[in-house]
Amino acid sequence: MSPPALNSLLIVSQGYTVNISAGQVVDFVGVPFTGTLSVNGLTRGTQAQSGWHLRGNPYPSALDWNLVVNNGRLGNVDNTLYVFKSSGQYTGSYASYVNGQSTNGGTNVLPVAQGFFVRTSAAGASGSINFTNAERLTTYDTAPFQRGTADTRPQLKLSLSNAAVATQAAIYFEQGATAGFDGAFDAYHLPAPNGLTLATEAGTEALAINGQPALAGADVLLPLQVAALTAGTYTLAVDNLANLPAGYHAYLRDALSGTFTDLATTPSVSLTLAPNAAVGGRYSVLFTTQARVLATAPAALAQLASVYPNPAHGAATLLLPVALRGQQATAVSVVDNLGRTVLARTLAAGAAETLELPLAGLAAGVYSVQARTAAGLVVKRLVVE
Repeated sequence: MSPPALNSLLIVSQGYTVNISAGQVVDFVGVPFTGTLSVNGLTRGTQAQSGWHLRGNPYPSALDWNLVVNNGRLGNVDNTLYVFKSSGQYTGSYASYVNGQSTNGGTNVLPVAQGFFVRTSAAGASGSINFTNAERLTTYDTAPFQRGTADTRPQLKLSLSNAAVATQAAIYFEQGATAGFDGAFDAYHLPAPNGLTLATEAGTEALAINGQPALAGADVLLPLQVAALTAGTYTLAVDNLANLPAGYHAYLRDALSGTFTDLATTPSVSLTLAPNAAVGGRYSVLFTTQARVLATAPAALAQLASVYPNPAHGAATLLLPVALRGQQATAVSVVDNLGRTVLARTLAAGAAETLELPLAGLAAGVYSVQARTAAGLVVKRLVVE
């Protein structure tokens, strides 16, 4: 909310939105608050995006959110802290912090007069925050100075950026977390004015921070949401990859091209994004002990393959010479631009060099024909009219 006027009295612990220049000095007049303050009645309705509350640090000193959580000051409120960080008059992104994990510069320290968002944990619940002096940082001796204990949890932090804007998403693994949303482990993804979307999916929820159960040998595949309001080339990069158990790999899976990129050896990839395109379906992150990287066939061999006619209507034919296939069966799939397999066929070992691809029922658009051959992955572009 915004104050009714510049001379309006501010309600203690209420969060406010203001639009002022970066160099402007803010002057508070009145008696600084101290002591205990209970904020109640933080409700959540049944609507999909209800339950959000804009509050503010009520003290004339910084507030340690870790202490707020650990001292049990939250009632029916998720542990996650959300702070809007402006990068211009009408743009910016949301920083999130929960359980020692953060995105976009999020931290457990709330400065003086800092506004923040929290969310009531469940529909129909009434949440509360109990502020006390015990959670204040009042001296230099008690204020943290970027010297936290080493974090040994397996974790991956990704960023999506171009020269003008950036955002982050984080994944980590810890005993006690679940595959779904957990108010003590996860942070929702909040749409930001900078137009970038980078999030992982947990069921129907998009998450900025995704806490998963401890890795125990099984594969973990987490779908990504990747999108931009402005068309262009963006970089998807690893900001931090640490503490994976021995034998584990983290791969970026591209369902459209059928490729897996090892994020430890290739920490950044270039993406071409269309404006307002579908956010999910194509990319995901795979944590596995298996060597899942599918090598791309050498260009000279890949040129031996072709799809015709192209554009096609009703049916197309894939030419796949024995020089590519070798003496083994070849799996062939047609994938749409969201990375979904819409047709799957197998070209048997010793079969003819052509395979008919029925296209009836497919919507007009651009598809990817993928063949996993002995020489590597072959990908051909197919236009369906």
